[in-house]
Formats: sequence, structure tokens, C-alpha cells
Amino acid sequence: MEREGDTTTMLFNEKLSAVKELLKTTNVALARAAGIDASCVCRCVNGSYVPSKNSRILSCITNGIVKLADKKRTAALYGLCGGEAGRTLREALFAWFSAEDSGLKKERTVRKRSAPPLDKKTKRAESALLAAKLNFLMEQLEVSNAALARYVNVDASAISRYRAGKRSLSSHAEILPEFCRYFAFLSRSQRLPEPLAAELRFLQEDEESAAAKFLEWFRKDDASHLALTRGFLDGIAEAAEIPQAERRTPRGRAVEGKGLSVAEEMFLGGGSVERAFARFAESALDSEKGRTIYFYAADSGGLGGGFAGLWSSLASELIAAGNRIKVIHQLDFNVDGMFRAVEPWLPLYLSGQVEPFYLTKPHRSLMNEFVGVAEELSTIYFSNADNDSPKAAAFFTQNGDKAAVVKGRIAQLLASAKPLLEIYTRDNLEKLYGDLDRHLHADGDIVKVMPLLSLETMPEHLAEKIFDAHGITGNERALFDRYYRERRATFLSSLREVNVTEIYPRFSEEEAAAGKITMRRPWLSEGEHSLYSPAEYREHMEAMAALEREHANYRRVFLRDFPFKNMDIISKQGQAVYVIKNGAPMTAFSFLHSHMNYVLERYIERFTR
Repeated sequence: MEREGDTTTMLFNEKLSAVKELLKTTNVALARAAGIDASCVCRCVNGSYVPSKNSRILSCITNGIVKLADKKRTAALYGLCGGEAGRTLREALFAWFSAEDSGLKKERTVRKRSAPPLDKKTKRAESALLAAKLNFLMEQLEVSNAALARYVNVDASAISRYRAGKRSLSSHAEILPEFCRYFAFLSRSQRLPEPLAAELRFLQEDEESAAAKFLEWFRKDDASHLALTRGFLDGIAEAAEIPQAERRTPRGRAVEGKGLSVAEEMFLGGGSVERAFARFAESALDSEKGRTIYFYAADSGGLGGGFAGLWSSLASELIAAGNRIKVIHQLDFNVDGMFRAVEPWLPLYLSGQVEPFYLTKPHRSLMNEFVGVAEELSTIYFSNADNDSPKAAAFFTQNGDKAAVVKGRIAQLLASAKPLLEIYTRDNLEKLYGDLDRHLHADGDIVKVMPLLSLETMPEHLAEKIFDAHGITGNERALFDRYYRERRATFLSSLREVNVTEIYPRFSEEEAAAGKITMRRPWLSEGEHSLYSPAEYREHMEAMAALEREHANYRRVFLRDFPFKNMDIISKQGQAVYVIKNGAPMTAFSFLHSHMNYVLERYIERFTR
């Protein structure tokens, strides 16, 4: 790719890649800023989709780039696109993207037509469907209008109007989660109708999990949820560990001891959140003592825009300096907010030095704030306003006594918070396999989405032959044999107890004949991936087909458009969802948040239909 300033003969996808590299952003972050689906940005970057000139997609991407650019990178963007004096950054970028060398599609002449009157009709249909479901649940659980109204704090006549369809009810109405919490409370003492219990997959649910399942039942197959879930999984696939920063030499005198007030500052206006967090990070880095740093994040709003890059960089420095981070996310039933809150933290989770927790009910005194505290040292507060907003405000104080008070408040939250996810790396690989084994033998179907054929479906004689043919010997052979035998035994055992569906890419006959299909290697192995010979691949596929014939509860699904190229997803119905990144750094997540789990589980099951 050309160096900055040399912008001749660059295609649109090359220009977009150069901008992404300059901004140090991801497809998912750019898509969110642009207000479009992450898959669209991904296709633009890899060149499989080229927008037309003056198209909505081109305009959205340009606007998203402008939103993500901070002051420092704005000048670099001007230099990259050769912006002329007097032009705004948006105008300069749009003209650069629209230039002839970008290879954009020509504009099509579209006949103007009036907007179809579909929206109101769709809203009425959705409201009628939700009203019918509400009626069904209230009748089955014998709930009166007055009882439900008391719980959600509305008049009984409002419930009556919802049920009769006289008052509109949408899948994103704020009152709907409250309905679900009430039904979840009742479900602990009343038996649900069998068909509904089966559809909701009620096992031994706590109230939080039951409420999440009721809500997803109301919102079944919401298209926006499907797009958000795909975007979140794409974000995990793209997430790369932040380069480990070198430990800094303290820039000021160490601040230790309670009661020492060194600084109290308030920051107002655009960039105030960024400046306050920089001061907070500096105070911890200037101290030679490693600390536990606590954060309470009501949502991720304060981590948006150009601040996201600074946040990741400084947090990485805090970790490199020997600090550990504990973060409490405030997560409700809003799927968009749920994924948006977690996404900026994914690169930090890969470090293994961040412990994430979550709350589902707001904490009154901290409800609309982001709070951080370094033990015995300093504190930061800011509201979740956009960092670039003129209304943004943040407060920093370097005072041990105040830090102790705030730490006490956060400790109270931690006492009622729950772990958000389990993080696995090579260091605790045995725990990953142990947890998988425990879940795979519990009740509930298993769905696996894997870009490479699993070793456990390979019969023993074939495994021995392939390991020999590929020169796998010594310690690596011992690791392979152990991994293979343990996973094979677990797999065959699970087939005696539950339904197992495995989803793979549909490899072409040409790829198989040319020996271009990659063979899976376990994490335990440090070696490069091997390729199947045509005969090995054919024999493995025949063995899987034989398994399918012999076991009625085993099924394979092959997809032409496979969603995730370097990531395994294992969904255990009603138990857990494991996302396993096979690229560097090799990391796996097990999601412990009931609603997040259920949304991911339902999304994965779409590929089995």
C-alpha cells in the first residue's frame, strides 16, 4: 500500500483500509459510528462490495469516519486524502472516495416513488402480536390487570388497553421488560404450559434468566437483534490484544498515604472526558505501587468516538505497570446497550488482567455515571455524555480519603454483582476443557459452529495415520494423542445423551482435490496448521457421514456462506455459549450473563434451520 500522502491509484477498499489503520479502529466500531451493519463495512474493506457514487452507504461511512476522528487524526486524514483548504473533512473524504481511481459503481437512475405505507401497518401488526402474547401469558398464569399494573406501577386501565390493542405496544417499549420480570417472578411458583416451557427452554431458571427468556419470546426473531448479535460476534473475531505497553518511569513523585490532596480538577466541554481520564491514568502510572483499579460503567457511552483509542492505550499501560482492573457493567434487557457496553473492553479482556462483572438493576447514586477509583489514590467521575459533546463534564480528584469512600461504594456493588464472563487462555486451557466437558454432559442440545473439521469426529485409525503422515512426533505427538483421545471420548459420550449439530463451511471439490483444506490443531500445539491430502479429507468426511447414519442425534450442516472464519462457537442449550478465538492471541470466552447467553444461543441456532 502507498505511503501516506501518495494517494494515487488506490481502490475504494484500499482507501478505507488506510483510513481504518490511521484511526486504529475496527470494522464494528466504524459500522456503529456510521449507523450501518458491520458486515457491510467488512465487505467494503475486503473489496467484495463496492458502493456507488453518492450512495447512502458511502455517505454513512464518510460520516462515521468523521465521528471517529479526534483533533490529532483529523490533520492526518486531511493529509491522507489530499484535502484542499476551505473544505471540511467530510467534503475532503467524500471527494477522495468518489474519485475515479476508487472504482465506485456508477450512479443508477432510480425512479422516484412515494414511500410505501408499510411502517404503520407493520407497527400495528407487531402491537397486535405482542398484545396476543400478553393475553396468552396472563390467562395461562391467571394474572389480573390490577396485579400486573401494581407491579409495573401503572393504572389497571393501561394494562387493559394494551391487551385490547387500543394502546400500542412495541418490542422495544420500556414497559415490556417490566412485564417479563413479573412473569419470571410468577414462574418460580406456577407451572408454565408445557408447549411454552419447551419453547422458552425453561430448566432451573433464576428470575433474571427467566425474565430474559420471556423478553426474547416476545421479541422473537427481531431483525435488529440479529444484526446486533452478528456485529458483536464479528467484534470478538476482530478483537486483537492491545500491544503490551512498556512500564513507564514515574513522571512525578509517588503519591502514597491517605488524606493527601494533590489535585482536584473539573473538565467541561468537548474532550473533557478524555482529558480527565488521562489525568486519572497518569496519577496511577506516576505511583510505583501496583493497585487494583475499579470501574463502574453504567454503559459504554463515555467510551465512544475518538476517546475509545485513548482509553484502550492508557488502560493497557495501567495493566503493564502491574495494576489489575475490575469493572462492573450495568446491563439491562436492552440488547444494543448490552453489546455496546462490553465491546470496547474486548481487547482488554484478552490480556487476562481484567475481571468483568455485571449488575442488572441500576444503583441509584451511580446510575448515570462512569466511576473509576485507584486504591488509596485517585478518583474519576464522568457522565455518559459523548466525549465530543459541548455538554460533556468530568471530575478528577487525587485524594486518598475520597478514593477510599468511592472504593467502599464500588465494593458494595461488587458484593451483589455477578461475573460477566469466564476468560480462558493457554495458561488455563485445562479449565476450558473441564468446563466444556461439564456442560456437554448436562441436559440440552449442543450446536457447534466451526470453520475446521473437528478432530473428535475422526476415527482412531485415521487419526493415527494422519499424525504419522504429517510428522507429528515427540512431545507434540503426546499432546495430540492426549487431546484427541480426551475430546473423542467426550464427544462419543455426549452422543449417547443429547443432540449434537455441527456446522461447517461447504468446501469445494476443487479445494479438496488440490489439498487446500486445513486440518485442525489443538491449542496445546505451537506448530503450523497442516493441510489434508485429498484422500485424508475424503476419509474424514466419510467417517463423519457414518457417524450421522449410526447416531440419529448427530447432524452435520454445511454452509456456503460461513459466518466466522477463525472462531469456534459452541452453544449448550440453556447452559452456556463458548466463543473460541483460534488466532493470536488464542483466547476463549464463556458468557455468564443469562440474557446475553440466550440471545447468542438463539442466533447460533438460526444456522441449523
